[in-house]
Amino acid sequence: MQQKDIAYFETAMTHVERRTMVRNSELQWRRTPEAQAMRLNKAERREIHQLHAELKAARNAGARGQRTSTDRLRRQVEKLVSMPVSRTTRTSALATAAAAEDATTAAEVNHVLQRTSEDGIKEERHTIPSDFMQRIGHMRVPVGGVGPEDGVWVNHVKASVETPTPHARDIPKPKNHNEAKMSAQWSSWQLAEQAEIKQLQDRGVFSVVDGKEAEGNIVLGMTWSYKVKDMFDIDTDIWTGIQYKARLNIRGDQQKEEHINPDHRSSPTADMDSIRLLFATFAGMPGVEFLKFDVVAAFLNAKLDPKAPPIYMRAPQGMQLESGKMLRLNTNIYGLVEAAYLWFMEISTTLQQQGWVQGIHDPCIFNYPSTTEPSRLVLHVDDGMIGGINVAARYDALAEAYEMKNLGTRPTQFLGMELFHTKEGHVLLHNQQYIEHLMEYWAKHPEHPMDVRMARETKRVPLNPKTKLDDPLAEELPDAKWYHEFVGQITNLTKTRGDIIVASTQLSEGLQRQTAAHHEACRDLLLYLRDTSDLGQLYGQQHHEEPRVEAYADSEFGGNRRTGRAIGGNVIKVKGGLVSRKGKHQHAVTRSTNESETISFTDTAAAAIKVQNYLKDMGMEPDMAPMIHVDNANVVRSCRNVALATAARHYLQSHHWGRQQYREGRIKVQQVTSEDNMADINTKPLARGKFEKHRDAMGMVSRKTLQ
Repeated sequence: MQQKDIAYFETAMTHVERRTMVRNSELQWRRTPEAQAMRLNKAERREIHQLHAELKAARNAGARGQRTSTDRLRRQVEKLVSMPVSRTTRTSALATAAAAEDATTAAEVNHVLQRTSEDGIKEERHTIPSDFMQRIGHMRVPVGGVGPEDGVWVNHVKASVETPTPHARDIPKPKNHNEAKMSAQWSSWQLAEQAEIKQLQDRGVFSVVDGKEAEGNIVLGMTWSYKVKDMFDIDTDIWTGIQYKARLNIRGDQQKEEHINPDHRSSPTADMDSIRLLFATFAGMPGVEFLKFDVVAAFLNAKLDPKAPPIYMRAPQGMQLESGKMLRLNTNIYGLVEAAYLWFMEISTTLQQQGWVQGIHDPCIFNYPSTTEPSRLVLHVDDGMIGGINVAARYDALAEAYEMKNLGTRPTQFLGMELFHTKEGHVLLHNQQYIEHLMEYWAKHPEHPMDVRMARETKRVPLNPKTKLDDPLAEELPDAKWYHEFVGQITNLTKTRGDIIVASTQLSEGLQRQTAAHHEACRDLLLYLRDTSDLGQLYGQQHHEEPRVEAYADSEFGGNRRTGRAIGGNVIKVKGGLVSRKGKHQHAVTRSTNESETISFTDTAAAAIKVQNYLKDMGMEPDMAPMIHVDNANVVRSCRNVALATAARHYLQSHHWGRQQYREGRIKVQQVTSEDNMADINTKPLARGKFEKHRDAMGMVSRKTLQ
């Protein structure tokens, strides 16, 4: 037996022993109704012990120099780690077997097996809820200088310990090459830098030229940026490890202004309303799939403007050139001012050549016209989502033009949103993992810790209606950096959580003037998010309906006591799925409720017409104009009878735009009661009963209720 085989089986032994340590608690968990499908039987446990004994004998024989059939033992190892202990272990076993066969040295075999073994154990622990672990006698203890929250699980009976595995958020990201060189992960960062340089060389991004060629031109510098990504299995969404990435960027800030086309400074990105509309119109339909893709090194595929002067660069740190040599840029590269525009024009041209029709109102929407296999594509820089029938064929055609990654037809993440697919084809947009990360982050925040994870109190609404954040007499507190950070994170969360729009809006006012009430409201909002972390926006329940735009408009006159401005809000739905929502202060101080309601109605009409135009970009022709629901009778009457609008003569001209659209037939108006106007949830804090009613009407459901 060779030395690399001894290392292989020694590490396999470690894998078996570590799995045995956590088996007791795991078997208890699998006796519960929630985990019956993952239970071990006696024959499987007996086989584990038998294989364990054979591996131990083989290791001892190899150490004595005796010959052993390594092929047979390899098959036993693969069978052992593929036992139905958990989905994670089976997934880990496939990676282990494939990597071990390709490894050429004992060190590589040892590294692969140890990594996959630790990953498998880590995920096995994560599949067991924390409250269950505590009920069966486990507790977290601090290890290695970390707190109990980040420690290890210890079983009081068996004293079994599970070592935490670092995730991407646990790895510090260096700001430059020198920081990366001084970090503990330098070996990983160095490999990432070398891989990036090799990729650029293979693609012919730059050429090595004599330094005299660059005389008379500005020579741009280059810099490194670093990132760590969590890797997940496409089919099971199981965490499989981390990936170190390094990207070489050119110093675009050093480009001459006269060499930059002002029209090429920016590039469009997909509107969030377009992304929601894709799910609202396709989710739940028979045969429809959603395929997520990522273009590898997207910007490098675009060509430079041939009319522009050549661009020269200095060699980056980590790349050696001969004395007097320099680099000349041949293609687009990250960091150029016009890099994003060049890439967007490149892929837009390719998509249109393949039969896609680009949207007029949102250029990031592409429709593939077909009566039997309709498809729609939403593009956001180098990330995209294809929805429709036979999406694999559409992807394969695009993959022939660019190097791409197929991230699956049931993606679980997209642009910071988490996706959950039901058996019926419905799609839930949520941010449960992000909220759980916020709970952990703010529990350990160095400046203003807010640990609400084990708090006994509960909050059923994100913002208490009795809380007055706009009290002009309240004492102003010094500006706190943590508050700005918190508001930014909450604002990002509103992409999937339309129920916290009002809380986000009113907390944002505190960026200018903070009081004690603002700080208390932050903790209350965390409590609400903790109790509703699995809430999300559901799409596809009304997939059989026609794609009609239903909008609701409302306002809160004098909603801000400090500024006197009203707060306008709206909710726009298509096929029962939320597409657009807004809640913000109106741009002017109004004199009456009718005026603030008119402004809100006009803003909602514009948003509804925008969604109607997006439907046309996707190849759909709604059979009726958008319907605007308002609870103010005067707004409805003034639309239908111009003579009744005499009280609105002092309004700004733009405020009459909504009534003009009604007379032209572009929108319809219908009055609803205040109790049925779901836009009320975006204008002011509501009591629990009314809040939950409007939240349910928007289509927000708990993931626990879905299959």
